Amino acid sequence: MRTLLLLLLAACGGDKSSQPGDSGAAPVDLAALADTLGAPGPWATVGQRELETTWSEPGIATDRAIDVTVWYPSAEGLVLNAVDDAPLAEGPFRVAIWSHGHQAFATAASHLCSHLASHGWIVVSPTHTGNTLLDGDDRQMAIYAQRPRDVSAALDVVLADGTLGAAADTAPGILGMGHSFGGYGIMATAGAPHDPARLAACEGDGDGSGFCTNATPELSAALAAGYRDPRLTALVVMAAGDADLLGEAGIAAVDLPVLLMSGEYDPKDLSLYWGPLDGPDDRWVDLKGAAHNAFTDTPAFIPPGEPVPPEGALLPNEEVWRLIDIYVGAFADTHTGGATYRALLDGTPFDEAVTLTLE
Repeated sequence: MRTLLLLLLAACGGDKSSQPGDSGAAPVDLAALADTLGAPGPWATVGQRELETTWSEPGIATDRAIDVTVWYPSAEGLVLNAVDDAPLAEGPFRVAIWSHGHQAFATAASHLCSHLASHGWIVVSPTHTGNTLLDGDDRQMAIYAQRPRDVSAALDVVLADGTLGAAADTAPGILGMGHSFGGYGIMATAGAPHDPARLAACEGDGDGSGFCTNATPELSAALAAGYRDPRLTALVVMAAGDADLLGEAGIAAVDLPVLLMSGEYDPKDLSLYWGPLDGPDDRWVDLKGAAHNAFTDTPAFIPPGEPVPPEGALLPNEEVWRLIDIYVGAFADTHTGGATYRALLDGTPFDEAVTLTLE
């Protein structure tokens, strides 16, 4: 059964605790581990490059063009600094991919992506053409089928690149990350199929939702079958919606470690994702004083129609980013062959703004 770890400890910086069940083991300094992950890594000067690619799938898209942003380690430094086309440091480096939210863009979480790069990661982010800030508000069936293919195509073009691909270490697997609609997209890329009953509701005149507007048999068949990019080995799903489209069976079909992340003032109900997950490495981190966009470069932005938090209730931007950097970094390292930061995922939270739930 799930164990809810409610923080009743001191604020960040004062906690030293051992992992549960480690009676007699040396204490683990969680605050020190967090400080390491929360600060820029050894390659604080990060390179940023723009690539582009196209892909096609009958009935899904024809010559679909997407732009791809990549962050990568470049040079030593103390202050995080992203530089266009900076030289790539000597690898190998592990690989992560980020999928942006509805009506967002590839660099919407540049802080997180560049922070990971400073710690030795090549981080990839596709622009989901037709579902960006410059596009309309439609969320029709086609984009649901295209998003997971965009993720795989973005990985393809980066790994085929003579410079970036040569420095990429994919042997321990690739970390998939996504915010909001991107959280759905990463689950879909990891093999979550759509609920057949929900797809069937789109037949005939449809169910009146935007999702059904451009439904076709080809799109429905693709979503029912699901996409599974075997290169993904762990997922970070932030403030995701669309759990109803996947259904409990679709979510449960994902057999990779999943880190769910949510905020106190986020209207998305992450329990709809958490309920069907049953892996021993699944974790849920909820951040007190964080809203839906906490996982992007605009933490305090409240989208129209969402409840506005009380004045002064939101965490400062820098603190939100720090907590996200720490937990994403610990999860990423742990599930791509590392062991140094596991204690942050298995013990009492080091900060009073964090509620950590274990499977």
